[in-house]
Amino acid sequence: MSLKFKLAGIELPDMLWVDEKLVSEVTGSVDRTLGGTEIVWEHTLIGGRPITLTTKLGEWRLSTFTEDQLDEVLELARVPNATYNLTHDGSTYKVRFAHEDPPCIEMNQIYPSGLYDVVLKLREVKQL
Repeated sequence: MSLKFKLAGIELPDMLWVDEKLVSEVTGSVDRTLGGTEIVWEHTLIGGRPITLTTKLGEWRLSTFTEDQLDEVLELARVPNATYNLTHDGSTYKVRFAHEDPPCIEMNQIYPSGLYDVVLKLREVKQL
């Protein structure tokens, strides 16, 4: 398992993709008729798959971001409606920052080092 990622050509520190295997390609919802009958709606997801990358899982730290690395990624997140290429393990994903799940970048400074633990919340975008 590779921990190496590039976002818009920016090489990220080692990060773990925490929800890589947790997401189903099918979603569903349940409604009830006035008579109480259950109606189940299921369909295949087209895009919107969450991609959550983290430098730290619990007390286990994989790596850290420098302030300069963090600033580069923050600049990307400041552009509305932007999509970027995320490369990992020979695959490329079209992603956007998950602004609907604020904050899309979580950061905690490790005092007094100037280094940061970071969580990036991205969403895969499918081209139709």
